[in-house]
Amino acid sequence: MQWLIDSIVAICKAYTDSQILNGKNMPQFSIVLWQGRVVDIPDGWVICNGDNGTPNLLDRFVVCPGNDFARDETGGTMSHDHQGEDQHTHQLGAGGDLGSGKAFTTTTSQPHDVQRTGSAGTLPPYMALWYIMKL
Repeated sequence: MQWLIDSIVAICKAYTDSQILNGKNMPQFSIVLWQGRVVDIPDGWVICNGDNGTPNLLDRFVVCPGNDFARDETGGTMSHDHQGEDQHTHQLGAGGDLGSGKAFTTTTSQPHDVQRTGSAGTLPPYMALWYIMKL
């Protein structure tokens, strides 16, 4: 009798595993990460590249909608620049004895413009995986 129970459990496990692997129990429009090759994406799943009714998630990360982001909202840029202009004034004074052969020098305040431009990366460490969606 135990062999019958073990056989039924094994059959149920194999069936459940195959359903999970094939995504049969995944709701339509589910989006998951796929580490495999594109040619190995299971039937009924497609890359989220803007085709087949999928969102275009190529070169994007996903944020959860809430107070700061609305559902399906997109944004961000691939790069950004920093620009700034500062102007400041400083005065350096120098002097010496007024005696014979000694020169006395003084400087007045001079404005100096300092301009900065450049780019900076803010990309954290990452791993590129495919987003795929169940049709």
